[in-house]
Amino acid sequence: MRDTKKEAYIKCIQQQQAIINKILYLYADDAESKKDLRQEILAAGWKSFESFQGKAQFSTWLYRIGLNVAFAQLRKKKRQTYVSLQHNLQEKQAYTTLQGEELLQAIIKQLQPVEKSIVLLLIEGYNQKEIANLIGLSAVNVRVKVSRLRKKLETYGLKNIT
Repeated sequence: MRDTKKEAYIKCIQQQQAIINKILYLYADDAESKKDLRQEILAAGWKSFESFQGKAQFSTWLYRIGLNVAFAQLRKKKRQTYVSLQHNLQEKQAYTTLQGEELLQAIIKQLQPVEKSIVLLLIEGYNQKEIANLIGLSAVNVRVKVSRLRKKLETYGLKNIT
């Protein structure tokens, strides 16, 4: 029975590598951090796999686990390296040479962890109610954050994040 469970988990994870990679890209700065975060996500997923009931899609379930693990690591490290886009004009000027997806990725890297998640989920096509459920915020809070994010991104010439 255990081998069947293990095989099912491995198959599900292999199908959802893109989700894990997106989380790694947004929440880990270097190769070693990405490796550690991947291991933590996979371990947390394995620990919780038995409780996966299929009420949500596996991708949504894994996304939630990945985000929780990433946030926990950020809290542990107590990193305060995220800078508000509004107060970082020097970096804004550096972004003017970037375009399209490169620009979006560079700007997303500078957002707060919850803001990154919201932008990523909006790009993935999740609605605000689904995002609220995924990241554990109220729908009103997500609506406010989306509004503020739109204003931030518009200062860089990015419109329509949804």
